[in-house]
Amino acid sequence: MIITKETMDAELGNFGVGYEFPVYVMISNRCGFKLSGKYTEYGFMAIDTSGEAIIFTENSLMSALSDRQGAMNTIYRMSIDKIKINKSFILPNYTIDIVYHSEGKKKNYKFSLNTTVKGLPEQKENATNIVNILKNWA
Repeated sequence: MIITKETMDAELGNFGVGYEFPVYVMISNRCGFKLSGKYTEYGFMAIDTSGEAIIFTENSLMSALSDRQGAMNTIYRMSIDKIKINKSFILPNYTIDIVYHSEGKKKNYKFSLNTTVKGLPEQKENATNIVNILKNWA
């Protein structure tokens, strides 16, 4: 899959809500038996226009090969238990660890936001904006 603004807008547009600061992310779903901590999925993340939720798509290699869209997820601000944000010393990226509750279950996702992505010129500015918003939520 080629990462472009058009593919990002197409995937995030499926949520049916307005969004700001779209970025490409690597995702580690740390729920249940998926506790490896490796970034096994990829997707797109944004903040909805109300500023009260994170929306993101979660795609795997298998979904990309079969031309299916991956899972669509929403993390509401009020459901977040813990946010931990780290900036890498060497690489130009941020690591965001979010623990929240959804449908009575505890969920944990780890996101890696690289500030330079070929094909997305606004990635650095949008990643910085998302990190600043999430720091205010913590």
